[in-house]
Amino acid sequence: MDGQHEPSDPPTNGLTDHGAILLTGGTTGIGLGTAQELVLLGFRKFILGYATHDEHANVAKSNLEQNKGVKVVLVKGDVSEKRTVEEIFKVVDEDFGGSLYAILHTAGVMPPINDEDPEKTFEAFTKLYPKAFWRLVERGVPYMEKSPHGGRIVVLSSPGVNLMSSPRPFYLMAGCGKAALEYLTRHYALVLAPKRITCNVVIPGITKTKAWKEIDPTELAERRCLMKEVIQPEDVGAALAFLVSPKARFITGAFLPVDGGLMFV
Repeated sequence: MDGQHEPSDPPTNGLTDHGAILLTGGTTGIGLGTAQELVLLGFRKFILGYATHDEHANVAKSNLEQNKGVKVVLVKGDVSEKRTVEEIFKVVDEDFGGSLYAILHTAGVMPPINDEDPEKTFEAFTKLYPKAFWRLVERGVPYMEKSPHGGRIVVLSSPGVNLMSSPRPFYLMAGCGKAALEYLTRHYALVLAPKRITCNVVIPGITKTKAWKEIDPTELAERRCLMKEVIQPEDVGAALAFLVSPKARFITGAFLPVDGGLMFV
């Protein structure tokens, strides 16, 4: 099946006893691509958050659970709302025995630009990016502190919101939200390292996701990406999965571009 991995038996690498991995925006795009890569590494317990499209969510769950030993629990709701976060941690308690290993905040939003009331647009990005991330981490860290394996936190940012690349003027409001995410990541990397909890950022380039439904990413990638190729969700997912893996246990506070050279343009 296109875009799907073949079912596999659990690798004998000890990852099956790790706690649940939470992926916001986990049923499509980069979130789902990350879940697929994590299954290949041997992880077996997932909470996938999503806001809409029940059919996509159920298909994602079914495909992942074709792999032996995989358990997926879906949580529907706006992760920028406190009640959704509380529902997520209810699942951690009731479905995974209070065991949480990783938080991957991969949810995104494309709210309509409201020229008459731009504050509403700004608030939408602020709620989903820094505020939701802060809420998830503050709720999740006490669970990770109890894990014998430590914990992992990874968040998606975007090109142009830090000093590695030039600002994108058209990305002002979303960029402010992502920049706050990056500051929070550095803060949590600093204070959580003694607890063996890592916190890192992945910065995707032009990636084939539903965000590009009104724009052809192929033409844009040929103009803006030095490798002149659209990135697939699984390519970004592989980077997130690596940062979740035990091999990345000493990597924290890192900012990893997966952009085919977009940062240089």
